[in-house]
Amino acid sequence: MSSFQMPYAYDWLSKERKSNILGIKIIQLNGKLLLYLQPRTFFEFEINYEKNGNHTLVTYERKELFVQNHFVNVFFEDLKMVLENQKTAVNFDLFLTTNEDSAKISEFLEESFKALKTRCSELKVNRIFFEDANVTFGMSVLKYLSSEILSSVIFRRPAEPINFQDSVNGLRNLEGGYRFQLGIGVRTIDEEDLISINQFASFSEIISGLEISSFSLAASYDSILNKDEFHTIIREKASRGPICIIEFKDQNPELKTTLFGKRKTPINSDVCEETARSVLENPLLMQLILKRFVFFEIESLRKVNRGVRKCIDTVKPNLHIEKYRFLLCNNRLLTDITLGSGEHKRLVYPSDGSSVMDKVYREPTCTLLLNDFETNIEHPKSFLQELSMKYLSTNRFSKDLEKAFYGELLKEIGKVLKKREIPLKIRQLSMGTHCQMEVMEILPAIDKDSLKIILFACPSEQKRLSLAENNDLLFKVDQLSQTDQWKSAEQLVFYDFTLKEPIEEVNIFHFSNLDILVKTLSTQNVFYLKTNLLKSSKFQKYKIHFRESTIDESLHELIGDPYRTISDEKKIWYFRIPNTNYFIHIVLDTRYVKNRNGSVTPKSIIFTRVSEEDTPFFEPPINQLRIN
Repeated sequence: MSSFQMPYAYDWLSKERKSNILGIKIIQLNGKLLLYLQPRTFFEFEINYEKNGNHTLVTYERKELFVQNHFVNVFFEDLKMVLENQKTAVNFDLFLTTNEDSAKISEFLEESFKALKTRCSELKVNRIFFEDANVTFGMSVLKYLSSEILSSVIFRRPAEPINFQDSVNGLRNLEGGYRFQLGIGVRTIDEEDLISINQFASFSEIISGLEISSFSLAASYDSILNKDEFHTIIREKASRGPICIIEFKDQNPELKTTLFGKRKTPINSDVCEETARSVLENPLLMQLILKRFVFFEIESLRKVNRGVRKCIDTVKPNLHIEKYRFLLCNNRLLTDITLGSGEHKRLVYPSDGSSVMDKVYREPTCTLLLNDFETNIEHPKSFLQELSMKYLSTNRFSKDLEKAFYGELLKEIGKVLKKREIPLKIRQLSMGTHCQMEVMEILPAIDKDSLKIILFACPSEQKRLSLAENNDLLFKVDQLSQTDQWKSAEQLVFYDFTLKEPIEEVNIFHFSNLDILVKTLSTQNVFYLKTNLLKSSKFQKYKIHFRESTIDESLHELIGDPYRTISDEKKIWYFRIPNTNYFIHIVLDTRYVKNRNGSVTPKSIIFTRVSEEDTPFFEPPINQLRIN
């Protein structure tokens, strides 16, 4: 491995961004590496390392840098700095593409982890995820991660050929109290694989939970797999047919709790019940107690008895919930709750795992879920950083039934919000939605002064895949754009759907940040955007994606020749904002690019407000003095 020299894009990151990284994601494409860093806020930021002849083009937001070095080397010089300065625990995701660069990336990554371990500063990783990565490599890097923190290891579509014996050997080499859940998803499992899988039973001290899934299982599995240690489950999968899952037979659901160092405290049966009730059912004393408790502890306390629960509901404590997410997944309703401390809990409705459609669709909504939501946001000063709603399609039900149920759920959530005397304060609304009428059930019920970010996406992950090839799915915003919440928000992110109205007819110039998709972008559209953004005092960054383009050479006549032409498909302009020390930096990119799934990605034009100091026109004072 070549020695590291200096960071490149890492020096561009602000101090705040460097110190608040919660997730690291690496995606390898053909001749390109993407580094995504997830801060505490919703939006992850992206750094690109692209092969450009014998050089590497590094891009981050409005900054670009050409480096005379291989793009993998340049990438790891930045990643090294990220890892060395990472203090908090992260989720680490690695997506590889099988080619000659994959081995080099794997080698560099293992060396990076090993270097940290050598300096007694192991990387703290909660969950590590590998896609298309070699299992031998994946298991070998675990020993360089903190054993106290690592809780989940997942391999999806490992690089062929698969050898489960490599996983067994990797577990055998682990030392130091590792305890994590292991998930491996492969295409096929043959008889030799089953023999190796049987050995996983010897590592129950390391593996707290096991899930090995495959679309094809050897016909003789019943006679080879150790039935005393494992059992198999067959689940229907939406598009690929049944999926076979192998798990530990006596998998303990409480091991997750033990994994994070939270064990059940023994209850002293000698405590006088009457004394306890006199304390816990007194609102004044309960108010003092709850000031020291967080949401999950309060929820446990509510289960003591009816009197305690009634007392807590009277006090109405502030539960300090930061994120509240509703999810319809695998025919069940879930809520994910995250506290300001970072603690997280998932609640499942119904808890017995039966069909949500059987229990819920015949009624207006899931009453228990909605009652919990109403209780959890009951405090007048409740302030959510994010409220999120979406579903994962299973294809077990018709499209119309799925759509109707999700729409009904949104209506009922909207009713809970509208019942509040004071509108709920929410910083970010993230909605999977079919149409603007669903959004209108929620958006007007939110406090307009607190809402800063609005994000719309396809409600179903499965439908999102088909949308990539559907250029004609249009989304209206004529009513949404007239709401006070829309007018006062600062950021709009519009995934998956194509804006139906012409861009000139939509109220957008009050947003500081914008990320939307339109069907067609014309020369006149570019001129319109540039003209109005020069007048905007709030604008920071506008990213407009488009499927089709009618931009021609007349653009140069309207706005002037580009400052720089990288190619016929990529051009850059600068325009000074009148009476300020700022410029608009415009990047027009009409290249034909495919994503990992082979779908053509939309083209884009990006408008960014930049300080004069960050433009080629800035002369440092020392240079001006020399000229004089």
